[in-house]
Amino acid sequence: MLLPIIEIGNKLWRWSIKKLENYVFIFVEAFLAAVALEIFLVPNNIIDGGITGISIMLSYLTKLLLGAFIFLLNIPFLVFGYKQIGKSFVISTFLLLRFFLSGSLF
Repeated sequence: MLLPIIEIGNKLWRWSIKKLENYVFIFVEAFLAAVALEIFLVPNNIIDGGITGISIMLSYLTKLLLGAFIFLLNIPFLVFGYKQIGKSFVISTFLLLRFFLSGSLF
């Protein structure tokens, strides 16, 4: 089943139910991850691994937003992902990071 055609700028996009579901799940996952980091990990001084752990340490040292560091440190991976995997991966990952940044602002 297809949803109606959506006009964005000069392009028409046909959204399927599956694509819409994927974006809803991305939003929910990013919000839950932001809440988990901001409510459980950071206040209890627990460091996660990888980019998230580095971002927690930088946020602790500089007192800047955690989500901003996660977003900035993932930019090289977005570029690499675009070259290796493709545009749809980068769009999904960018949305996830953007929603995560929004969720960590409260």
